[in-house]
Amino acid sequence: MKGDRTLTDSQYATAMRLSALREHTAKGRGRGNPLGQAPELTATGNNLGMIGEATIAREVPDAWDPWVHRNDDLVAETVGHLDVPPWEVRACPWGGSLIVHPDEEEGHPDAPFVLVWVKGEPPYYGPEVRIAGWGYLKDIRRKRFWRTIDVRRPAYFIPRYHEGERILAPWGAKQAELFVT
Repeated sequence: MKGDRTLTDSQYATAMRLSALREHTAKGRGRGNPLGQAPELTATGNNLGMIGEATIAREVPDAWDPWVHRNDDLVAETVGHLDVPPWEVRACPWGGSLIVHPDEEEGHPDAPFVLVWVKGEPPYYGPEVRIAGWGYLKDIRRKRFWRTIDVRRPAYFIPRYHEGERILAPWGAKQAELFVT
């Protein structure tokens, strides 16, 4: 498929090391999971997030410093507090939705959001991924995607497709070129 990728051994190993480091640093600073995940799922969420960031970083050269994290877990802050400037990255198991919580929505109203699907089963995800799609939050957020039932924290769960309509735009070579900062 057009958006399919496989991280190199080095990229995958870096993502896993950074995931563990971010989790350890956050715990050391007394921080819980900012996304509302159950404590036993925090490592899985960190792994998925780092795999997603590493995937998009491959597409946008020189846009990502993996040693910097927007939640102050490793360093003070990043440029614009985005995952991989100018992108806000969401990663989930294969086939899942782009999830955006209200506080994230306020923090990045004009940022493009990108969804990365990661193959595997917890806790062993990757290195096979698919860039499922992207969009500006103002264009892809819909009331019908708001969920409060069966979730730990209310959020928008934005699917790639909904009732035959493509919600997230396909990822193509132009995305990286258009948004290099």
